[in-house]
Amino acid sequence: KIEMLRGAIIEGFKAAEAVLGGLPEISKKTYELVMQKLDAWMEDRM
Repeated sequence: KIEMLRGAIIEGFKAAEAVLGGLPEISKKTYELVMQKLDAWMEDRM
């Protein structure tokens, strides 16, 4: 489920970037933090 969630988040950010013609720095930082949390969540489950 984590990988499915990760894929959906990646697709959503890519779609937003395409519509907006780029993302502001805060969105890029949010993306990085979300990916870090997903990595930590996956490690905790192992």
